[in-house]
Amino acid sequence: MGWLHLTHLLPQPPDPAAPFPDFLQVVCQAKASGRAGTPYTEWVDTEGYELRSRLVTVEEALRETSVDLLAPVFLRLLSRENRHAQG
Repeated sequence: MGWLHLTHLLPQPPDPAAPFPDFLQVVCQAKASGRAGTPYTEWVDTEGYELRSRLVTVEEALRETSVDLLAPVFLRLLSRENRHAQG
């Protein structure tokens, strides 16, 4: 869908392999049709970043997302694509 150009505002981290001060984050789109197990099955994040997850519609994500200016922009693009695909 796009990419984000981000800039570290803090001093350079000690890891010399980390991009600094500028880096990119790619924003991808995928269509989920389900999830392994049941909605009540405990999900384990093997990398330790997420506390929980659940599938939601784009409209629900728009209502519940942070007030961060970037998330709603990409969610509105998804919403627009969904409307065009249906109609």
